[in-house]
Amino acid sequence: MNCIIFTGGNYPEKSEIIHFIEPLQSNSIIIAADSGMNAAMAYDMKPDFFLGDMDSVKPEAVAWFKSFESSDKTTKTTKGAPHAAHQKPQNIETFPQDKDFSDTELAIYKAKSLGADFIVLIGGSGGRLDHLLGILELFKGRNRPDLWLAEENAVIFADTARRSSLSISGLAEDAPVSVFPVFQTDCTDKADKDYSCKSENLVWPLDGLDWQSGAISLSNRRKPSTDKDGKDMPVRLNIQKGSFIVILPLSASFSFSV
Repeated sequence: MNCIIFTGGNYPEKSEIIHFIEPLQSNSIIIAADSGMNAAMAYDMKPDFFLGDMDSVKPEAVAWFKSFESSDKTTKTTKGAPHAAHQKPQNIETFPQDKDFSDTELAIYKAKSLGADFIVLIGGSGGRLDHLLGILELFKGRNRPDLWLAEENAVIFADTARRSSLSISGLAEDAPVSVFPVFQTDCTDKADKDYSCKSENLVWPLDGLDWQSGAISLSNRRKPSTDKDGKDMPVRLNIQKGSFIVILPLSASFSFSV
């Protein structure tokens, strides 16, 4: 099962990321974390759950969410006669402002508890730098998004455990592709920190980079190469060991292969 989480901060236009979320919607639950409800309303995608300390969500977004309850109170029988239906409970969970976890973390924990195995986070750009860094820190833990759709970029998590082979298409020749290692907080054995990633069709190959010594691939780009049919060759990454985030423009597409 997939989970789409709307979080606070700036978010991309729905039209910019529809190619990411449309294939997931038929098998997804939707969670709004606090002011993420503002984005959910803008996308016209009703969340199944709404949680957080509610310190920044717009009142009109809350009213929009609650309006679905009133619209479901009356249904019609097969003969067209109205009758009172069981009122659907609003799945709202309110937390104090002083708490151990951010609203985004709470939403991810909720998604995991519901059985989600692919989590898409929408929003979280702009505003306070500590909030932005807090989202990046999530990728180091066990409960993390698999795809983060920020205001201008898509951030993909890839590792050897589940999704090690990544194919990226739809890249213009000058479109930046950046790759960063994500050192897990629970790594205690030095051998677990020997990260390795191979690449195809990047101007600067990733093979042999010493990630442990601080290497990153910043603003790499696709080689201008085509296949026998004249189509642009995709960029391919194969995670040999460790975990990485790959940052792409929103116009790109990606897929995992086993």
